[in-house]
Amino acid sequence: MLKWQRTFDIDAKGAWLASKHAIPAMRKAGGGAIIMISSISAHGGQPKQGCYNAAKAAQESLMKCMALDFAKDNIRVNSISPA
Repeated sequence: MLKWQRTFDIDAKGAWLASKHAIPAMRKAGGGAIIMISSISAHGGQPKQGCYNAAKAAQESLMKCMALDFAKDNIRVNSISPA
């Protein structure tokens, strides 16, 4: 369970916390861009990598929701998924 929580804290919660603190400054500046580093693992499964794949999939879903939520503030939210 510790590995699961640590992985989610870094990959999903970390992206959310960084964005949470950057967005107010971006709003003041009139816009900006957030680029999350994801993984191709977010798009498929791998043996013995369930928590990593799930955390990256959560990050991808967060990115999509944030892109919709902050488009009105001229803030783009994207991710790159290295293979």
